[in-house]
Formats: sequence, C-alpha cells, structure tokens
Amino acid sequence: MKKRKGIGESGLRGALSVVLLLVGLSGCKQEQGVARPGSGDSGKVRVEFYVTPKCPYGVSIENAIAPVLKRMSQYIDFSLDLIGTVEGDILQSAQGDSEVVAGKIQTCAMELASDSYMDLVVCMNKSWQQMPQGWVECAQEAGLPVDKLQSCIDGRRGYDLLKASYERSTTRGIRGSPAVFINNSFLRGARNQETFARSICSAMGDSKPEMCNSLPPPVKLPVVVINDDQCTECNIEMIHRQMQKFFDVVDFRVMDVKSEEGRKLYQDLKLGKLPVVLFDEKIKEQYAYARFEQVVVPRGNYLITNRWAVYDPGREICDNQKDDNGDKKVDCADAHCRHALVCRKEAPKKLEVFVMSQCPYGVRALESMQEVLKNFNNNLDFEVHYIATEEPDGTFSALHGQPEVNENIRGLCAAKHHPKQYKFMDYIWCRNKNIHSVDWMACTGKATGIKPGLVEKCVTGRQGKNLLSEDIKIAEGMNISASPTWVVNNKHTFSGLDPETIKTNFCKHNPGLKGCENTLSGKSDNAVGGTCN
Repeated sequence: MKKRKGIGESGLRGALSVVLLLVGLSGCKQEQGVARPGSGDSGKVRVEFYVTPKCPYGVSIENAIAPVLKRMSQYIDFSLDLIGTVEGDILQSAQGDSEVVAGKIQTCAMELASDSYMDLVVCMNKSWQQMPQGWVECAQEAGLPVDKLQSCIDGRRGYDLLKASYERSTTRGIRGSPAVFINNSFLRGARNQETFARSICSAMGDSKPEMCNSLPPPVKLPVVVINDDQCTECNIEMIHRQMQKFFDVVDFRVMDVKSEEGRKLYQDLKLGKLPVVLFDEKIKEQYAYARFEQVVVPRGNYLITNRWAVYDPGREICDNQKDDNGDKKVDCADAHCRHALVCRKEAPKKLEVFVMSQCPYGVRALESMQEVLKNFNNNLDFEVHYIATEEPDGTFSALHGQPEVNENIRGLCAAKHHPKQYKFMDYIWCRNKNIHSVDWMACTGKATGIKPGLVEKCVTGRQGKNLLSEDIKIAEGMNISASPTWVVNNKHTFSGLDPETIKTNFCKHNPGLKGCENTLSGKSDNAVGGTCN
C-alpha cells in the first residue's frame, strides 16, 4: 500500500521549535558544541549558558537558572556567553543591532557586577522583545552603576567584551540558542528550574548538600498523539523529542486514527488535520506550561495543539494516479490538489514568497524585495502569501499568535486594494520597521499612500477573513510551512533572505530577463539565512 504524503521537507526543518512561544522568533535552535577546556577545574559544578538575548528560549532558561544560582551559588561555576558573529569590525546578532546593544549591556554588566548581573538580565527579559529599551531602570533595580555601564557600552570596552563572548561561543561550536552544558555535558530534555537543580545535584556525585534531597520528583506527563500511519512525513519522532525537551518525564503514546479508539477520539474531538497532540490537565502542573498556554485549546477532556497538523486523512494524494477520497476525481483533477506544486503550470516571470508576517526572517526577506523590485523595474508578477492555520470553527491561528493573524489580514487587504506597481509593499515595508506595534494605521495615509478607510473596512469586515482563508489554502496545498519560502514561476522553491539570492534564483528560471545581469547586495550563497517553522 502506498503511504500518504503529508508535509514537505521544508515543513519538517525544526517544525516547531516548539510551537510558538516557543515562538517567537524562531531562528533560535539548540545545538551541541565541542568541549570547553578547563571546565569544572574549580571543584564546583561547571554550568555554561550560550544564548542570544532576544531568543525566547534563551530568555526562558535564563529566568529558570536565576533562582537556582541564588540558592546554590557556592556549588556552581556559572558562565553566560552570547552568540553572534564578527565580520571585520562589525558585530552581528540574529535579531539585528538592537540585540547587539543588548549584548553589550549584559557583557558590561558581567564585568562590572559579576555577582549580580543576572538580576539585570532577568529584569531585561521581562520585555525581551523590546530590548534594549528599559535597561537603565533594570540596572538601577539590580543596583548596578548606570554611569559606568553607559561608559562601557558606548566605549571600546563594550565592543571588546561582546566580541570576546561571541568568540567563546564560536570556539565552543555553538550555532543556535540556547545551548547548555553541565560539566562539559550537553544538557538535553526539559530546561526549567527544577530540572537545572536536579542536573546540578546529579553532577555533584555522592557528596551533595541537603537541599538536593528536598527537590521534588519530576511529574510524569501523559501525551497522546493522534496520527495516520499512512502519512510518511508526519514526523512523530520530532514531536516526541520536543515533548522530552520541555517536560521532565513524558508518557508518550501514538494512536492511529484508523484504530477504534483513535477513530472515536478523532470524531468526538472534531480534530481535522493530523497529527494532533492531546494533553490532560496534568500539563498545568508543569513548569513549561506557561510556554504552551497560548497554543493549547480545550477540547473535550483534553487540551490539544494542532501546530504540527498538516495532513488531512481524507485528502486526495496528487501524484499517485488513484482516487484516494472517493470523489471520482484523480490527482490534479481533484479540487484538493488545486495548489499542489505538481499540479501548478509554469508561469514565466512569477515570484511568490510565503511568510509569517512577524517572523524576523520573513521581515528581512520582504525588506530585500525593495531592491529586487527596483532592479527589475517591477517587471515581474510578485505575490506575498501568508503561512497560518484555519481552525475547524473558522478562526485562525499563527505561529506568533493573534497579532500575526491580524497582520496577515492587513497585508492581504493592502494587496487587494493597492495592487498597482506593488503599492501594498509600501505598507509592508513601513510595518516591518516596527512589526509588533499595534499602531498599524500609522502606515496608511500620507505615510504610504494606502487608503486607511478602504483597508480598515477590509480588515474589520468579512473580506479580510475570506482573503486569509483562501490564502492559507495556497501554502497548505504546496506543503509550505517555513518562513520565508520562495516559489519561482509557480513551480520552483528556494530559501533565502538577501536580494542577490532572490535575484539569482529568479533569474535561474527566467534567463535573459533584463535585470538578471546586475549584481545586488547580499550574499548569493545565502550564508546568512534562517527560517521560522
């Protein structure tokens, strides 16, 4: 029997680093590094953290280790290094200049107040998306010398300290945030306050302080995944790893939708696409629940998340020459296959990009289109599509939450009512300067030429929701879930952020087009890249 296909390869890359708040920003990923010479020489337990300041996962583990450091400081040799790159005299970080400045603040604090700098870090983490805003208040709250900090940040010392921190992370072999080592061993599994304390106690050997004996045992969390075993690309192992990453002990069970129990749950809970993860109420006892709270919904006796759900068990397979769903229509003749890559016809000079509107990599890719559109004098068929999910009840969800859903609708409404010469891109480029701002109307009117009343009526009315509903079907039909993903001439996919990479891949399938002879800015080898999954 030929197994059904689900999400494509692009959708599996990290497919949810978890899910959402887990979310944010996904360029953070966890990587194991190489041994760091000299770790543990002090006789204390050596604990190393490697993060980017604005990575939500890094923020979470910093907040988790802080109280452990206060309780067990005499037993721990702790270090915090930041992840970034050094190109010539330029320091670069995943979230741009604001993260570089945040890094200088934190490394300067480490030098000036080695015993209390974590108080500053934890305070800044309360508003991590707005870093470095509010650092002065946090320094004052932590009792750090603001004047000396400012001098360090603005001067050569701040640069040198951050550069050295980046270089230590690079030497350690770290490429993703966060990475944690305890006595040179890469820490896997859940990373919360209790887990850190237990791991540190375990690393002490037989001679442990009394506090180690009073740590609570881990809580076992039952997790049920409803899946169809005919889906060859539903990555259940990845989901299992994600559960182990965030929860201490997982009782993990996979249930096939064709089994009696699976079919009943599927029907009773009205699950739709698979795989779907079912939790019971015990998830609320878990430290990591705060990170899942925004992405689980009550359904019957369960809390469920369908963030991995990409496969419709009743959907037509578009390339097996069979009628899979019994509607007497085979492959591309079936409406389900309307947007499948295999069924799309070649369309010269067409370029599409699929993004999550609040994904930082999607934002960077859309910024690059300023130069690309100018280079081709708008002589191409360019479309922006959004990656999100429509729920069975007709509501929408997105990796970066409801604000991203709202922004997706605004982008589609702008494109609907201002398509000529890609006027809608003026709105998008304006928004991307501060994509999390709620004042989207500031990017209409005189600022961009976008008619505010027309777009607002679309956004608040049924039209905007209909536009998003239809747009979601395009990405789903093509099995695209990574932001950004580019499609050339209706058929050819690629990834990239910079203008030269976009132009090169577009010209590869449109040879001889005027503008292809030019060289644009950026790195054509896409050495600097990333996606939100």
